[in-house]
Amino acid sequence: MKIPFIQKIIRKHYNHFDEDEKRNVTIFLILELMMMFVIGTWAFGFVYLEMWEMFWLVIFTWIGYTLLFIGTALWGMPFKIGRSLALMLALVITGVPPIYYGMDTMITVHLVFVPLATILMFSRKEKKEFFIYLGLFFMAFLFVIGWNLFRGPIFDVPAETFHIFNTIVTLDSMFISLYFAYFFFTQNAEYKDLLA
Repeated sequence: MKIPFIQKIIRKHYNHFDEDEKRNVTIFLILELMMMFVIGTWAFGFVYLEMWEMFWLVIFTWIGYTLLFIGTALWGMPFKIGRSLALMLALVITGVPPIYYGMDTMITVHLVFVPLATILMFSRKEKKEFFIYLGLFFMAFLFVIGWNLFRGPIFDVPAETFHIFNTIVTLDSMFISLYFAYFFFTQNAEYKDLLA
């Protein structure tokens, strides 16, 4: 997985990293670009659907991912800090919508992708840190479940709007699953030790 401008960033700021760490930075940068593109396009959809609470949530996370990419590409932001911030932003963009609209919506499926992204951004030497993050995600999942059991959804959306929203989220989930399948297939041997 050699993308020239990403390799240039790694040579400039992260050349002292070992191969595992360089691979993690590469995947991190690719995921950042993907999130910037996907979330940026979502913003237009939410304007069209007049789902302003989602529009502002998306704008917040898009700015966050953009700043992370710029910080990494231009100034060599410490990778572990950038990774932590990226994963927290992922929890925000996937965990808040089920609180907004309830767990019985397709958007809840996106929570699944946060632990999967975590696998891609940790080296085999970081088993302890990996499981700490999994524990944090588990607590976030419990919070979302608890909110839905005891409080219920915050917003009520018209049925037609919600149908369009769920359809778009379903298509997006299909795209993301293919994206992760590609990464897991190409990196399979390197992740076997981490998952053992």
